[in-house]
Amino acid sequence: MRATNSFVVTVQEVNSAPVLPLQTNRTISELATLWVTNTASDADLPANTLSYTLENPPAGAAIDSRGVISWTPSESQGPGQYTLTTIVSDNGSPVMRATNSFVVTVIKLQTNHPPVFQAQPDATILAGRMLVLTNVASDPDMPPQSIKFALLSAPEGLALDSQTGVLTWRPQIKSAGSTNLVSISATDNGVPSLSATQSFKVIVLRPASPVVRVTLSSEGACALEVSGDEGPDYVIERTLGFSPAQWEPVLIQVEPTLPFIWTAPACTNAPGAFYRLRLGP
Repeated sequence: MRATNSFVVTVQEVNSAPVLPLQTNRTISELATLWVTNTASDADLPANTLSYTLENPPAGAAIDSRGVISWTPSESQGPGQYTLTTIVSDNGSPVMRATNSFVVTVIKLQTNHPPVFQAQPDATILAGRMLVLTNVASDPDMPPQSIKFALLSAPEGLALDSQTGVLTWRPQIKSAGSTNLVSISATDNGVPSLSATQSFKVIVLRPASPVVRVTLSSEGACALEVSGDEGPDYVIERTLGFSPAQWEPVLIQVEPTLPFIWTAPACTNAPGAFYRLRLGP
C-alpha cells in the first residue's frame, strides 16, 4: 500500500550587487585626455543591465554607458588633485549599487601659448581727421601673461601705444586717395616669448573742395566765409605780388568748425593783395 502528496517549491532569485574593478590613482598633465575603463561585472543570471554615473566630478569629466571614464583637464584645473567616484547601479529587484574611487593628480604644464588677436576690420578716414583704433589681443595662458604691442608696418605718422594697443593717425592731405597697410604684433612675456600678428588696411578719402564766399563791407574790408569738410586744417595765404614764392599764411585754422568767417582788413586799400585757401596739414 502506498500514499503520496505533493507541494511546489518556488526558487526566488537573490539579486547580487555589481562589482567594480579596483582602480589605482593616476597622474596626468593639463590639456591631456585621461581614459579609464571602469566597467563593472554582474554575477546574476541573466546579468542585469548596468548604468553608470560620476559623483560630483570635476568639470569636463564624463562616464559612458560602458563604464569608460574620459576627462581632459583644462589649464585652469592644473595643478590640482581630483577624486573620481563611480556609482554603478543594476536594474534588479531591489536595485543594487557599487562604488569605487581613485585620485587624479593634474600637473601644470609650462607650455606658453601665443596671444590671440581680436580681428580688426579695415578702416576708412577722411584726410586731415584723427583716426583712433583699439587693437585687442588676449593671452590664453592661465594666468594670462602681459602683452606688448608693436608696429611692423605702418604709414608715416601713425602711432601705436605699446601697452594699450590704441592706434592713432591723422593722415595728411597728401595721403588722400591712398590705401595703407598696417601690421601689428602682440608679444607676451612668457618663456619663450611668443607673438601674434595681424594686418588691416586704412583707406584715406579726399576731402571735398572748400567753398569760399567773399563779401565786401562799406568800410572796404573783405570777409571770407569758408565752408567744406571738417577735419583738415584750413590755411589762408596772401601774396602782395604775382610770385608764388611770396605766399605767406595769414590764418591757420586747425580742424575748425565750419563754416567760419575771416575778415581781411582794407581790401580796397591793398589792390595788389591776393588771397588763397589751401587744406592742411
